[in-house]
Amino acid sequence: MRCDLVCVDDFEKEARHSLPRNALEFYNTGADDEETLRENVAAFKRLRLIPRVLRDVDKVSIGGCKLLGQTVSSPICVAPTAMQKLAHEDGELATARACAKHGAKCSRGEMSKGRNVRGEVFKGRNVQGAKCEGAKCPYHQLTWDIVKWIKSATNMKIVLKGIHCEDDAKLAVDAGVDAIWVSNHGGRQLDGVPATVEMLPDIVLAVQGSPVEVYVDGGVRTGSDVLKVLALGANAVFIGRPVLWGLACGVRVSLSNLSRSVKVNFAGRVQDIVYECDDDSNYVWGGGNVL
Repeated sequence: MRCDLVCVDDFEKEARHSLPRNALEFYNTGADDEETLRENVAAFKRLRLIPRVLRDVDKVSIGGCKLLGQTVSSPICVAPTAMQKLAHEDGELATARACAKHGAKCSRGEMSKGRNVRGEVFKGRNVQGAKCEGAKCPYHQLTWDIVKWIKSATNMKIVLKGIHCEDDAKLAVDAGVDAIWVSNHGGRQLDGVPATVEMLPDIVLAVQGSPVEVYVDGGVRTGSDVLKVLALGANAVFIGRPVLWGLACGVRVSLSNLSRSVKVNFAGRVQDIVYECDDDSNYVWGGGNVL
């Protein structure tokens, strides 16, 4: 383990030296001019935290919040990223082990070897008259009706990833999902869309009054970034590229440092963070327990 890697930027710089060129280019690139890729990070710098002082900070905890009915030890979770073995021989297994060690929730992509996960979900289902058979499922015909069908076909919790606007957030609530994941897929799909942290407040407002949880990813690099999305109303924050950089350098240290950064910036409980911000301000009030 490297003890001289202090922040996420340190891991990225080290990864740039240690990763093969093809892996580095695959992990770091975005769509078209990469405007959204850059904005995901830059948008956080335009937000400011307003701290409160002289509060009781004897007990500091970033745990105790609930996600999908389960109490978690941290609101920092790991997003699905592809081809992790380009960074580490154990790939997703190394990430899962690090998450288990630090109590972080870990989502996964289609990692099942030899299985078409998407095809199995829709196998036998008629999508607008076209029967899904394995990889032949016509994904261009997926609609909100399919989301409703998935909800009716399983007892599992449904998290819908890739929501960009409040109108789709309302449709997601109507479809019965359990959580909305605000994401532009790391700026890799469609360039020119807003940064996720900029979309977050309107989406949180759109689902207000429903039991639907809101998650977000994109551009999170520091503990203060985590505080900002929590203050803006997110239930959890997911990190992607920092985990890939950590894989090249020791992901356990990367996760540990990010969690420690949150604790250094915040004293109290996650549940105490509140959002009080007017429409014309870039200032975010962090409740009563920000140091």
